[in-house]
Amino acid sequence: MICFSKCLKLGLSCLLFSIFFCSAFSQTNNQETQINYIYMGSTAYQARSNYHACRIKYTHPDKYETETNRYIIYTGNEQEEQVDITTKTIILKSTRVEWVEKWNSDKEELFYCYEKIPEITEELKLLLDTTQSINYVIMDIDEEILAEKGGYIEWIEVVCSPAIDDNFIEIMQNALGLRKFYFGEVSGEFNTETRNSLRDFQRANNYPIGYFDLESLTELGVIH
Repeated sequence: MICFSKCLKLGLSCLLFSIFFCSAFSQTNNQETQINYIYMGSTAYQARSNYHACRIKYTHPDKYETETNRYIIYTGNEQEEQVDITTKTIILKSTRVEWVEKWNSDKEELFYCYEKIPEITEELKLLLDTTQSINYVIMDIDEEILAEKGGYIEWIEVVCSPAIDDNFIEIMQNALGLRKFYFGEVSGEFNTETRNSLRDFQRANNYPIGYFDLESLTELGVIH
């Protein structure tokens, strides 16, 4: 678990700089300034062109797809009945990493932890022959199936401090709102709802998850 404390008081730039480890590699984006606008209602938000790019190592996670499968689940006592059963462990929710809000020991300061959440599984007892017992139920269960193995590392470009400010977050919130991924207040605050909305957009479009990478932000129209 990686925790970034005291950044709430120091500001958003501190938190993002700690996450991205931008000292690994930094380069200035020398593109000519252009004016692109994102329209939200009657307000136009100018896309950012004055940003710095960092390169970081990104470990691709395993990719899962949700499938609905039908199972015949045995509900009786196999010690009292002579039945043919088998057990199967299914994945209801795959292993993932999420930002978790925590308080310090004195409960005076809020900080964020990038925490690995273990997978959620369930063991099913399946009846193989329904003529052997009436003690069973038929259920359709959504489970996650491994679609693509991750674990490989790739260098990706992300936006670094000091470009990540309140205005940047406002533009991103509006862009996510236009794509129907964000439904909260346009506050300029990089809060839990904003983080989750960005992750959902990246996951839906096969971009690196959890970072301000140039590809996903360009697709959103936040930068150009």
